[in-house]
Amino acid sequence: MHGFFTFVQIPGVVAPNFAIKNYITVESKLPTEKGASAVLEFVMGFQQLVILMLQIMGGVMLWYSPVIDPIALFWMIFGGAYFTVYIFSYNIINAEAYGFDRVPMIVFLILNTWVAGASFQAYFA
Repeated sequence: MHGFFTFVQIPGVVAPNFAIKNYITVESKLPTEKGASAVLEFVMGFQQLVILMLQIMGGVMLWYSPVIDPIALFWMIFGGAYFTVYIFSYNIINAEAYGFDRVPMIVFLILNTWVAGASFQAYFA
């Protein structure tokens, strides 16, 4: 999963406008001023870079760890609790207000929940 998530984050780091157009599909919700567009592009690029670094860190932890415990804890805390429950649920509920496309968020919500559940089973089984 870390390899998959790393692969899908790279386009957003290289071309933040590409990621913005995939997440915010309602054109009227995009900023019209050049300064506001630059800020949104920077924030999206930085967010994509942070998520990319988290995924690479998780992959490195998985590669070097002799046991599954650190990576399972990582996914249970960050993948299940914070990112999935808080961020994705909030964005799916408020998608109309922000102009977000719900489909990518629902897909990543399901993937993160599945990996967090598998990590929970691996840690406590």
